[in-house]
Amino acid sequence: MSRLFSILVVLILTSFAQSEVNIPSTCRVRNKPNGYCTYASMEIIGRFYKDERLYGLVDHYSQWESRGAGTREVKSCLDHLGVEYKIYEDTSLDWLKYQVDNGIPVIVGCHWGKGSQHAIIIVDLDNEWVKYIDSNDIHHNYWVDINWFKQNFTGWSIVIEKR
Repeated sequence: MSRLFSILVVLILTSFAQSEVNIPSTCRVRNKPNGYCTYASMEIIGRFYKDERLYGLVDHYSQWESRGAGTREVKSCLDHLGVEYKIYEDTSLDWLKYQVDNGIPVIVGCHWGKGSQHAIIIVDLDNEWVKYIDSNDIHHNYWVDINWFKQNFTGWSIVIEKR
């Protein structure tokens, strides 16, 4: 009886545990200079999902255009490939946490230096920290303080639907 109780306690406690999206380094694709970070992030998620339609994006598509054509260009790319996705312009932190807790990586836009933006992949999030993958460094994960993230997050996000 005590063994059954112990098993139930472990199951209950693990059901409340936060999920983290674990994207292996073998799925990661390096960003090219001058703005391919969104395509690299989409290809990383495609490799994580084993969705070959998203392989080769960095080599085949043009750079992100921060002057407003970027979202249109990304939509056009994904529509052409037949990939289901959702793009949001005003994403909440609660929504990001919900996605990550359910095993779904989210590409987000952040202000990155003076007048620059960068796409990163959120893989974990809590009340104090955000864990992300940066396509500029395919070997490491990064943690930033939630306040830094709140200040620099543009609200833009994209979720690639798993096939």
